[in-house]
Amino acid sequence: MSWRLLKTGPCQADPKLLRAEVALDRAYTRLLPLLNAVIPGALYDPDIPSLVFNFEGALVSILPEEIKLAQVKDEETLSRAMEYLLRTIAYVESQRDKITPRETRGYEVSTVEIIRLLPGPIKGRYCRACGYPSCMAFAAKLSQRAERLSRCRPLFEEETFDERCRNLTALLKEAGYDSCL
Repeated sequence: MSWRLLKTGPCQADPKLLRAEVALDRAYTRLLPLLNAVIPGALYDPDIPSLVFNFEGALVSILPEEIKLAQVKDEETLSRAMEYLLRTIAYVESQRDKITPRETRGYEVSTVEIIRLLPGPIKGRYCRACGYPSCMAFAAKLSQRAERLSRCRPLFEEETFDERCRNLTALLKEAGYDSCL
């Protein structure tokens, strides 16, 4: 696989971050279901076709003949993301016969769906055990696949939240958020 950087610029979501478009040497459409099987937390959409995943906080979209990256921290992260893709695509091509393609469509779990199942304010205050100022901030990161559910300690440590924990874990598993569990 070879690639060529088409353009970079400030990310629309956060101008302190980068976005980039990369041209590929050929179409990789046939590999998307295989990549979906090996890239943790990937979202596959066979209709476009595309595969979206998170790499070190950056959103990476693999389209048939190009890759788009958003919310990239810096040029070094961009280089690491492309190196990761090169290695992963080479691996998938070499192991194609041994990998079971995952052709199921992944989907995003919304921040609202997550927040409804988190403990919320405890005794009128957010506990901040996860390191975020609020459950909403944590839920947003989890929705983007940029955080692990286990960081919400009350959800796992307090019996009061057992059912919420089971329901949220099931929701995330069903949506393909295995890397967040």
